[in-house]
Amino acid sequence: MTHEWASPGVAPELNTYVDISFDIVPSGIIRSLRGEIVAVQNWDTAGSEWDLDREFLEAEGILSTIELPIARHGHVTGSVGFDWTTRHGAWTDQDLDVLRLFGAAVAQRLAHGEHRSELQRQLEASQARFAALVDSIPDPVMRVGVL
Repeated sequence: MTHEWASPGVAPELNTYVDISFDIVPSGIIRSLRGEIVAVQNWDTAGSEWDLDREFLEAEGILSTIELPIARHGHVTGSVGFDWTTRHGAWTDQDLDVLRLFGAAVAQRLAHGEHRSELQRQLEASQARFAALVDSIPDPVMRVGVL
């Protein structure tokens, strides 16, 4: 986890989730890596495949969770998560559809930033090559014509 926002009165957990093994939350990780939204409103009604995830997340005080995978170029590269710690969460399938759109928008914005950074790198390299070329000319002359 790299960023976090916590409601007033809820202790931040950012430093808690450093180097968490995938083995601790296998069902959530497997689903997330497949690009599926992980949405559990109540661990008591989650199936037995969630036992390991439930054990860890309940110990962390998480009553409900949504993990929204962020995919770029067809690969999941991160996620946005929502955890409920003071009550169980409630959402509809339509809410999850909106979150899918949000995830797609985040992924596009990240890809745009990467593309922009690459273009900036290419521009700087081109400018450096041009400057080196001009510097290599013993007596550079520039002729500008105006029509």
